[in-house]
Amino acid sequence: MATFVPLTINTIFNGLIFKYVRASTHRVQPQISGINTTSNNNQQPIIGRREISLLKQMIFMFCAFIGGWTPACSVIIIEQLITLNPLYFQCSLKIFEIAILCSTLI
Repeated sequence: MATFVPLTINTIFNGLIFKYVRASTHRVQPQISGINTTSNNNQQPIIGRREISLLKQMIFMFCAFIGGWTPACSVIIIEQLITLNPLYFQCSLKIFEIAILCSTLI
């Protein structure tokens, strides 16, 4: 539950960013003019390399967010119910730190 609100906000902003990038790509693409250009212009072009690269980065960041926060939050919630070895808390913090480092480096 603690990661639900940031997860929702992250998903909304990533969707808005992807929508903006996709729209700007369509505005910037050059128009090919020639004799045989009687094709239908109402068709949506396929997703380009730029959008695929952005989508891969967004998915990686999403997975790093979930993979980093879930163990830390789970250990904190479980620790309120039962007594855990402090090693579990330290391991979950290390996973969180690695996820933050991966997010920062990408």
